[in-house]
Amino acid sequence: MASLLLTYLLWLCGGVFGLHHLYLGRVYHAFVWYSTLGGVFGLGWFRELWRIPEYVRSSNADKMYRTSQLHRIGLNPNPSCGIPRFLGMFVMGFLTSSVLCGILPNYEIDGPGYMFYRFCSIVLILTGSSLGVYVVANVGVIQCSPKYPVYGALCSLPWLLYSPENITMASTLSMLFTWWSGLRWKPLEPLKKNRGSKFLKFLMLAFLWTSVLGYGIYFNASVSINGEERIPIRVALGNFFSSPAWRETKDSFYKIYEAYMEGGWDYVFDDASDIFDFSGEIAAFKVIGLNRNATNEEITKKCRKLSAQSHPDRFKTETAKHEAQEKFIKIQDACSTLTKYHSKGSRTQNHGR
Repeated sequence: MASLLLTYLLWLCGGVFGLHHLYLGRVYHAFVWYSTLGGVFGLGWFRELWRIPEYVRSSNADKMYRTSQLHRIGLNPNPSCGIPRFLGMFVMGFLTSSVLCGILPNYEIDGPGYMFYRFCSIVLILTGSSLGVYVVANVGVIQCSPKYPVYGALCSLPWLLYSPENITMASTLSMLFTWWSGLRWKPLEPLKKNRGSKFLKFLMLAFLWTSVLGYGIYFNASVSINGEERIPIRVALGNFFSSPAWRETKDSFYKIYEAYMEGGWDYVFDDASDIFDFSGEIAAFKVIGLNRNATNEEITKKCRKLSAQSHPDRFKTETAKHEAQEKFIKIQDACSTLTKYHSKGSRTQNHGR
């Protein structure tokens, strides 16, 4: 029996990824939430605040729920499609088509294989629209045969032949055809408690979705530099992992690992404080131009000298005064930090380990 309390906890902690639906055995619902981050970026997740009790009763197939559901079926043999499901079919169809088309590389219109590229694009749009609509149509107590989303998507072929990037029309017609004649009630039977197979099915769907999305982003997406030049993501990532910033970050974590291997967790925080400069002491030393071995007397002398040199009253023009004011404030902040945190005893302890 599914627990209402546990379902709410999973909704709160991992609801945007569909964990509560996976717990209740609603695999397609969980996948939709995973791929859209909580149903169109959290909108569906919030709506379920008052919908979860019904989901739990449906999962447990209790007597009151079965009676209520039989009454609904008797009043309306053909299930109606609410606005959330209606819009969800369109959004999921459009999103799935976009993700599938994202694996295609950018291609020149006058290229030698452009017709084959158009064919692949049309196939992916039809496939994505059908799959997206089919998944949402089979959420909860309603089911749908795959043929209805496919028939609807195929009706968009005239538009796709004219404009192979018309994803909207394919998703719209697939949704309308499914809503018009494809929805049926699911049989009123207790859900099978084989949670292992449902979990594996969800993992497979999530893996396929993440793989296709990641492939499209890595090989075909690009980032804009200075609002003009566009660099492919794969090139930008390669540049990042060879950059000094990444090497320094990697070296910092390696030093923390060495500290742990040498002395355990007692030494890790001290080394992390030095590496990541939690107190701002390292940055303050750079501002005043001294190293960390400087004495308190040297720090005081340097702070006084720099403060006198950068005092705004020494400058005449407004521009020079403004620049001096910024520098003066930075020096005062650095000196205040060193006065607060810096001591010869703590340095000796840290460096003498």
